[in-house]
Amino acid sequence: MFLDVNERTANGANSCNTQAVAAAASPALEQPIVEPAPVNFAGYNSTVEVLCAHRPHHPVLCFSQDILTAQAERFLAGFPGEVTYAVKANDGAQVLAALVKSGLTVFDVASLEEMAIVRAQCADAEFHYHNPVKSRLEIETAYRRYGVRQFAFDDAGEFEKLRQICSPDDTTLVVRFRLEGSHAVHDFSSKFGASQTEAVTLLRAAHDAGFATALTFHPGSQCFNPEAYSQHIAAAAKISLAAGVDLVSLNVGGGFPAAYAQNNLPALETYFDTIKSAASIHFKGRVPPLVCEPGRALVGSCMSLLVAVKHVRPATGEVFLQDGIYGTLMEFSQTSLRPAVRLLRNGTECQAPASFQIYGPTCDPLDRLPGTYELPSDVQEGDYLEFATMGAYSTATSTRFNGYGDVKIVPVRDPFRI
Repeated sequence: MFLDVNERTANGANSCNTQAVAAAASPALEQPIVEPAPVNFAGYNSTVEVLCAHRPHHPVLCFSQDILTAQAERFLAGFPGEVTYAVKANDGAQVLAALVKSGLTVFDVASLEEMAIVRAQCADAEFHYHNPVKSRLEIETAYRRYGVRQFAFDDAGEFEKLRQICSPDDTTLVVRFRLEGSHAVHDFSSKFGASQTEAVTLLRAAHDAGFATALTFHPGSQCFNPEAYSQHIAAAAKISLAAGVDLVSLNVGGGFPAAYAQNNLPALETYFDTIKSAASIHFKGRVPPLVCEPGRALVGSCMSLLVAVKHVRPATGEVFLQDGIYGTLMEFSQTSLRPAVRLLRNGTECQAPASFQIYGPTCDPLDRLPGTYELPSDVQEGDYLEFATMGAYSTATSTRFNGYGDVKIVPVRDPFRI
């Protein structure tokens, strides 16, 4: 996809003024971008405005509070239970502040550091500590300093640590189980989750020790089949029945998908309806309160990545960018996900598309995106690429390898998305 930054915007105004275009046509010092305070979301209307104002040398993540708020409201209105946020997807201050403002106050966390980051934005935040493996120090600090009262586990050793540190009078222990097979890009069962037989034993042990008890599962990140939730819910009902334990809640995990270039997925509402129906069918008259912990699906579409083309080798079809797999594009080197991308250029027409290999800026030959991407055949130094769906697992996994990774975040009402 190509966008001429001289094209008119939807309201008829020029995207860039003549002076900005002229200045952008010749080398110039980058105009500084000042990151907004967490509560200040006034900013640009489009990515084009960012480009015209700054011609940024460093990568820029264009953040839309409006898109994030709309997605949070979609979950809160549609999911048949409590909605929490998986902080690992994006722990940025702007993101957390926007989610809190939308009404989210319960957070799925994997570490003490995530608790501290969230508390800086929401003093009364409640935490579900659902990382199944924790040190004794982490459990005790979470319990005593951060007031965590819900912990997940998936083996007897972890249960013993929790039993010795936490009081059954005020703590809920959540058994995480797994099913074989995956309907997702990331198969989480390869690392965590008790078998169904083990889950029965663990659930009964926690209940007999006096704890409130629950079950949780994760169908895998970017789950493309809503029926995966139904299968896990059916298993949860069998585990509960076999253990002789009524659940205080059933957490269906995350896994809800975001929109990427090659995906043709059911609507979120299809997932919600499937979960509600499955709980009703399999738990019959004893349906426990349902909980979900989306990450990617909540924040994925609220950011795009604007990155400069620094070099092109036309003869070999190679493009080098100012960001790569050691920066915000890391996830795409490890999965089958492919972000939608468009080229931004001022004032000149592009030629027909051709296939290009995209490299990042570091000296490591591994720093490249898998496969090839269709870009205009005359892509050139000074062009910009904008990647959609960059709100999840971008800043969260970015490094400073080779001195790169200095990513700016600016507020943009309408970044590129699909």
